[in-house]
Amino acid sequence: MVSEVRIRVPLDILSLVSDSLKNKLSELELEIKVAKERIRRFEEKYGMDSDSFLRKYEAGSLGDDEDFVAWYGELMFLKEAEREYEKLKMVIEAIRRGLSK
Repeated sequence: MVSEVRIRVPLDILSLVSDSLKNKLSELELEIKVAKERIRRFEEKYGMDSDSFLRKYEAGSLGDDEDFVAWYGELMFLKEAEREYEKLKMVIEAIRRGLSK
């Protein structure tokens, strides 16, 4: 469900909000890059891709090894960070469109 909210905001404030969101987007890009690298190392170390790992982990066939818990945590973090990244991109684009009117 998509909701739309319209508010009147001074352009300098809107520009400040946009810049802050762009900074957050840059932070997320870095966090996503780091998480992907950590995940790649787990895949390399254990010789399996993350999809296979998830199936086995969620089925309980891998146990609760510290690495597996960390790998699972990285995958969940990555999924949420990518969702947030896409949402922020949409908000920034909406602000950009609003500034160009």
